[in-house]
Amino acid sequence: MRTLQLVLLLQGDNQEVTCIKSSPNSQHLAVGYVDGTIRIFSLVTAESDVTFSGHRTAISCLAFDKAGMKLASGSHDTEVVVWDLVNESGLYRLKGHKGIITDCYFVKQRNMLITSSKDTYVKWWDLDTQHCFKTMVGHRSEVWSFCLTPDERRIITGSGDSELRIWSVEFIANKDSMEAPLVKLQKTKLDDVTSDDVTSDDVISDDVMQGIEDDLEERLVSCIKVGSVMRKGRDRVVTLKVSKDGRLLTCHGNDKMVEFFRIFDEAEVALRIKKKLKRAKKKQKNEGQEENDITIERSIEDEISHVGSFTCAGKLSSLDLTAPTPNTYNTVALLRNNQIETVSTISLLSQPEYSSLKRLSQLGHRTDTKSICFTMDGMALLTTSSESAKLWNRSSHQCIRTLKCSHPKCCLFVPGDRQVILGTQEGALELHDVASGTLLETIQAHEGAVSCVALFPNKRGIVSGGPDKKIKFWEFDLISDENYSVSSKRVSLTHTRTFELDDQILDVEFTPNNRFIAASLLDCSVKIFYVDSLKFFLSLYGHSLPPSCVSISSDSTLIVSGSPDRNVKIWGLDFGDCHR
Repeated sequence: MRTLQLVLLLQGDNQEVTCIKSSPNSQHLAVGYVDGTIRIFSLVTAESDVTFSGHRTAISCLAFDKAGMKLASGSHDTEVVVWDLVNESGLYRLKGHKGIITDCYFVKQRNMLITSSKDTYVKWWDLDTQHCFKTMVGHRSEVWSFCLTPDERRIITGSGDSELRIWSVEFIANKDSMEAPLVKLQKTKLDDVTSDDVTSDDVISDDVMQGIEDDLEERLVSCIKVGSVMRKGRDRVVTLKVSKDGRLLTCHGNDKMVEFFRIFDEAEVALRIKKKLKRAKKKQKNEGQEENDITIERSIEDEISHVGSFTCAGKLSSLDLTAPTPNTYNTVALLRNNQIETVSTISLLSQPEYSSLKRLSQLGHRTDTKSICFTMDGMALLTTSSESAKLWNRSSHQCIRTLKCSHPKCCLFVPGDRQVILGTQEGALELHDVASGTLLETIQAHEGAVSCVALFPNKRGIVSGGPDKKIKFWEFDLISDENYSVSSKRVSLTHTRTFELDDQILDVEFTPNNRFIAASLLDCSVKIFYVDSLKFFLSLYGHSLPPSCVSISSDSTLIVSGSPDRNVKIWGLDFGDCHR
């Protein structure tokens, strides 16, 4: 993120990535896919040697244990699978949730796993017995995320409302040293005596045995709700993260806002209560009341408080926290417009300051690519999307320049590669200077969008077409422009003639010998005309959907057409027959 350069590219399956998780030693990366598979990549070699297939639907969450030897995966199929990374096999499958698994976490102090789901429950699993021994209730809607403080004394859950619920967690000091339950003692006694010595009073009913087992399960961990804090966001929680030192909590929803909460340790909580007590005594003295013993009860606001929020450039998808220096935290946010933004949080000791450090956005387009064209020397290429046009170096794959344009649909380099012509959604032809990236001239060409532009074979002009059923011919001209240069002239376009067809035009192309011009139309045909007289020559039919692009061979004998019907057809220009 310091240089905004691509460091490593991991080539995976031809499937959508739904979840990623880094190992504790930062040497491996677990990647979950929409088809339910999981691949483990090495960040050193950029290769994947391990693939797990145990889910039927998309992976929704991943978690490594403290040692990095186990991996837990949750899926849309409501099941959790624990994998052994050393033996490269599955250990066991945990069933119990009734909704999509939204988050999971390995407990560091015990061999336990915590999972949350859209069924409104948070479940605790004993991995020694592979069963759920505790279910946390109290959420009115789906539990989307949760996190534990580093000391694992507090668990914070976020659901579909604005409330963050805080739970107190207390583990039994020594699970093995607990007093043996009555069931175990009774079974030992029954093994030592004969059936004649057993009376009806000595037999334990199934209900009593179940109650004793439930009591044992409750003695593994104590989890009690101690309070809640409110967020500013009104929609559901998407991600909850706590910094490694346990001092900062951050969360976000489906909007652009990131919220920050300060978590205080025991010393800071005692100091805050002491200040409250001092203010209460001062208020009592100012009001002239008798000095009485004042008791300040500890509340959840003394432990966690809202310290600010920051609005990102787009809606958030996920985030993570880093701490480059003490009292300074960086929040790395992945936005839904395919950008990565870093937000800096400075000085938690006083009033925190939030600022956007860097934004990784220049590596590509944010929306679908509409068109592409190469320079005359083939060393660079230009791509367009709905928000801009980008010039790329072919050898280094780096973006050289971004041209601001409103909804460009097509592009073409002017001979000499010093200017570029962009056809827009509004029906204009925009002439941009490549060196400076500035807009030189805007010419209103068509009533609708400009869907295509093509260069004359003699490179003295261009043609443009659009949904207004017209093909317009333009010639290059040199004009004086003081804003461009005082001593030299720049290129401009002059309209010479217009050719009107029967249907909307999708693409046009000249034959290299300058004899024919081909136009693909909305009626699923490609019509060919003479360039000089514009008389009809051939009509090519065969696509089930309108052909979106055409190209002609260098010897002017073949024409190729492509269509959304997933077919590419090769035609002969002599008789219009389909060769392939």
